Amino acid sequence: MTDHKQCTVVRTGHYGGIQGGVFGTGVSAQSTGAERLCLHQLVMPAGTRGRPHLHEGHESAIFIQSGQVEVWHGPDLTEHVVLRAGDYIHIPADTPHLPVNNGAQDMVCLVARTDPNEQEGVRLLDLPTLLEQRTASPSPTSSPESTVPSSARPPPRTAPRRRPAHHQPLTLRAVRLSSGRRVVD
Repeated sequence: MTDHKQCTVVRTGHYGGIQGGVFGTGVSAQSTGAERLCLHQLVMPAGTRGRPHLHEGHESAIFIQSGQVEVWHGPDLTEHVVLRAGDYIHIPADTPHLPVNNGAQDMVCLVARTDPNEQEGVRLLDLPTLLEQRTASPSPTSSPESTVPSSARPPPRTAPRRRPAHHQPLTLRAVRLSSGRRVVD
């Protein structure tokens, strides 16, 4: 006799991450019984930053849905990249990183990790002195409505970003088969 497993749907809920930002409850060991991964939506309000941290023994993959975010990463958080809507980033296990939203709009992303226990593998780090004045204020963790006043934010960047041809979005079309199933090609 085989063990019958059930699919689980998660529809609502939010929590403040210890590393900053407001997370959608998503898929995790706590919400669905996931055993090897978690998947959450993160909202980082404009003009805020997370707290420097790493995920002990766990990789992260992030897809930026809207807005933009700067990610300081690596030893002493000396490396820097700017991510915009449509970008992905892979963060190897045990890699220090710090997300910063200096933009004029909230950043929304999907975060997948190999840690099914949401916050268990998060280890907070000290903010290097070099970054104290270069990054926005800490992110609120209590509610998505908390933001920094627009007068305290830097002006938005206006230069358009050009994507390489191989990064252009694909147009997919759904085809309905005679069996009633849909196939995307």
